[in-house]
Order: sequence, then C-alpha cells, then structure tokens
Amino acid sequence: QYPKAQAAQPDQLMSDYFFRVSLAMQNKTMLFSLDDTLVNNALQTLNKTRPAMVDVIPTEGIVPVYINPQGVAKLLRNETLTSLPKNLEPVFYNAAQTLLMPKLDALSQQPRYVMKLAQMEPGAAWQWLPITWQPL
Repeated sequence: QYPKAQAAQPDQLMSDYFFRVSLAMQNKTMLFSLDDTLVNNALQTLNKTRPAMVDVIPTEGIVPVYINPQGVAKLLRNETLTSLPKNLEPVFYNAAQTLLMPKLDALSQQPRYVMKLAQMEPGAAWQWLPITWQPL
C-alpha cells in the first residue's frame, strides 16, 4: 500500500492508502497483483536479475522450511510501525521502539537457514527422518 500523498490525484481517494495494481506479461507468463512491487520482483526473477528460490535453497534432500530472519524482521518492523501511529498510540509506539526494535535489529543479523530432511525412496515404509539445519 502507498500513502494517499503519493497518488496522482490524492483528493479523489477516500482512503489514506491505495494500491498500484499491476498486470504484466513476459513470454508466456502473465503476472497480476494488487502490489506492483510483487510484479516487479517476479519480472526480475524471470529476467534472472533476482534469484529464484530454486537458486537459493539446496537441491539435495527435501527442504520443507526456509527461514529468512532479515525478511521477517523487516516485515515485523514495517507492520508494527504502520499499526502503531506515533501520534495516536504514543505509549505503545514508544514501547515498541524501546523493547521490540532492538530485538528485531538483532534478528535481522542472523543468517538464513533451511531445514533439510533426508531423501526417502518412493514407496518406503513410514519412518522418522533426521532433521538438519543448514545455514545459507
């Protein structure tokens, strides 16, 4: 979402925020999103200027979990500050600045990890699988 002030005609908007809806087509791939950033990211991935997940995670074994602390910290920071306007929620805003933001800063310094499971043979009997955590 973008603030109303960034709109071409902000006085015609009823809300304080708006979406920049995007539709793109590249070769035989069509992309649509209410968030133009997501469409731009997808186009960069298709153009090979942004890594796809298949290029980031290991190919051996089964990878059911990918953890990106930098992305999680950024998301939590943005959502916290958006949901706690400084002028409307000063107590909670100050508490978030004092207590939460240092923890999010520490979280953003952690490396990315994947959880890997051993590859099973097709049709193998049910069994517990060992879990390994691999930094990226």
